[in-house]
Amino acid sequence: MNLSSCTIKVDDSHHDTPRPEQEKLSKSNSSVRIVTVNMLPEDQAAVLQKVRDLTASGENRPKIDESAVAKELKKWLESTYGRTWHVLIVRGSYWLQFSHEPEFSFQFELGPYVYAMWRTPIA
Repeated sequence: MNLSSCTIKVDDSHHDTPRPEQEKLSKSNSSVRIVTVNMLPEDQAAVLQKVRDLTASGENRPKIDESAVAKELKKWLESTYGRTWHVLIVRGSYWLQFSHEPEFSFQFELGPYVYAMWRTPIA
């Protein structure tokens, strides 16, 4: 079984320092900062659009229904890219260590939230 391993640390201090991978979105005033990615560019674009759709500009609101968004995003990822996906939505600092299938991992910030998702194989 071919898996990739990834360690991520995100803390609140990074919000003050723009990063080169930060991308200004043309459709809105919000920005996306890629934390780490191992996914085809067209799949990244589809995932970002799905998150925007599910949050309905939630990045400008103080709070979204994280549970509902995570549930719907996981459902969409599995129907679009196959099973088994894991979805994490957080605010603030976190550490994450995980293994994933190559080309099926994407972590980014949009508004006050960090969205982390990755696919693991079915045994």
